[in-house]
Amino acid sequence: MDRHLASVVSPTLGPTQNVATNTLRPSGCAVRTANVSITTDNNGKMSSATISKTSGDPAFDKKALSLAKSKFQKLPNPRKNDKYLQPVDLMN
Repeated sequence: MDRHLASVVSPTLGPTQNVATNTLRPSGCAVRTANVSITTDNNGKMSSATISKTSGDPAFDKKALSLAKSKFQKLPNPRKNDKYLQPVDLMN
């Protein structure tokens, strides 16, 4: 069983959009947060995804980037030429 559970915190206001919202925080878990920045091209496809704020742990950041990318792929109608900010909480 993968001990890393991901949850995405509530959407931010303004031009940057969050990809999804889901909060699950079992008590006693250490939480690290990484922010992932996703940019779309003129077709609404993901053109880049980077860590915009590190969790402080490269392994957690890598997992956060992967999770944010997979959630973004499920977004029904991403905006064209836009930027999304995805905070990802990783717990262990």
